[in-house]
Amino acid sequence: MIARQTLLIVAALIVSALPVWPQRDRRYDASVVSQVRIDLRELGYPPVDVIPSDESAIRALVVAPDGRIYGATSGERSHLFLLDLQHGYVEPLGRLPDTKVVHHSLVVDQNGDVYIGTALAVDDGAQGYQHYSGGHLLKYVPADDRGRNGIRIDKPCPVVDVGIPLKGQGIYALAIDRPRGVIYGLTYPDGEFFSYQIQHGVVKIHGRVATNTVPGEKFENEKAVGRALAVDQERNVFTSGEGGRFYLFDVKAQQLKRASTLSPA
Repeated sequence: MIARQTLLIVAALIVSALPVWPQRDRRYDASVVSQVRIDLRELGYPPVDVIPSDESAIRALVVAPDGRIYGATSGERSHLFLLDLQHGYVEPLGRLPDTKVVHHSLVVDQNGDVYIGTALAVDDGAQGYQHYSGGHLLKYVPADDRGRNGIRIDKPCPVVDVGIPLKGQGIYALAIDRPRGVIYGLTYPDGEFFSYQIQHGVVKIHGRVATNTVPGEKFENEKAVGRALAVDQERNVFTSGEGGRFYLFDVKAQQLKRASTLSPA
């Protein structure tokens, strides 16, 4: 019994001699990637009512003013879909007519109307555009589609064809100035920068962000066209183009400028 008590006392002394570690705080995980929640959503209602796998590549997403998320797919056919975060499900809104590809070309205006820019695939060395009529700007009005029953997989999405901004050119990227009601876009393969005034339905071409093909092998004939557009607080539009340069569309001057001609801040 005495020996056992001695062992317990020794053990207690050893434990008391060890350093006391404080409870870890947030700094403990400073070098660790923060844990986040990732939710996966099927594009429809499995197992049957989902957008087919060869038509489900998502290349365009946009958040509407009411918080709902719209997306467009690419593949054998292109579909428009809606993710309503309050309900937590993806609702296919229908296939886009005569469309296979939507590149970074999805915007929503102040009223909640969705604009989609269509194009051809671009991973073919810019081939296939010789006889291409041009990418269409399509308009989907959710307010006119509230009476829809069920989801649409094989049915067409009720869109209005606004027109072709530039013949022979696909629509490669879109951005919108919601307060002013102006959509900005880039075309492929020539990198034309254009604007579309929603109220008046007027398209204007403001210049190119690329005039020469990227240096390389003789068979390469693509130009360096930016894949994104951003509107700043002054309503100017930024994008990128030839030589990896920034381009600015000065909204007051209505002029497209290359970075080398911008005034320093």
